[in-house]
Amino acid sequence: MLLFPMNRGRTDGRRKWGTRFQRFWAGEWQGLLDESKNLAQQGRHVFAPHGDGPVRDVREPSWEEIKLQATERLVKQGELSRAARRLTAAKVAPATAATLQQLKDLHPAAPSPTKPQPQHSPDGLPTLLTVSNRGLSAALKTAP
Repeated sequence: MLLFPMNRGRTDGRRKWGTRFQRFWAGEWQGLLDESKNLAQQGRHVFAPHGDGPVRDVREPSWEEIKLQATERLVKQGELSRAARRLTAAKVAPATAATLQQLKDLHPAAPSPTKPQPQHSPDGLPTLLTVSNRGLSAALKTAP
């Protein structure tokens, strides 16, 4: 009820948000609920798959209808660049096992890091690292 999407615009949006909170704290919950239902019928993101959304007895619009309605709203608000992007926006991939598998195929998991193996000399014994005191001291002094 309180955070339902409102028209874009910094001052206008803040003013509407503040008014909704004032009405909420004043106990005008039924009015806010009625307003949110009216906005839901006009607004966006109100339809769940197969028409099981929060607006009952309303046909689920097609993807093209949703894009056109959103574009009209953005043009009326003067946001022409966003309206153009909305018209050319692609549909979101369905949340299915096949989509997940395609994404995993495109982005395979990196192999797990392995513990470095000690280097061995030709006779099979580990090679020891030898550092002089002066070399160790110099390295420690220049370390970050």
